[in-house]
Amino acid sequence: MIKIPFGDLSDEALRNLIDEFITRDSTVTDGTLEQKRERILSSLRKGTVQITYDTDTESAHIWTTEELRRMPKGSQDCQTP
Repeated sequence: MIKIPFGDLSDEALRNLIDEFITRDSTVTDGTLEQKRERILSSLRKGTVQITYDTDTESAHIWTTEELRRMPKGSQDCQTP
């Protein structure tokens, strides 16, 4: 996995990734879509969630730092581009 700093993404790419996360994986369930986006952005700024890119599956994902910590050794190894 490669850790992707959220500031390296275009506004459109970041918004699309956040929207996909909200609709597919997120436990962020209350509020408008815009409120949910703001919560995820706030979490990215605080560092409580991180964006990763998996080169094997060629997909990006948003993880909480706790989820990353609980991953089996080796699968959590992240490189920063």
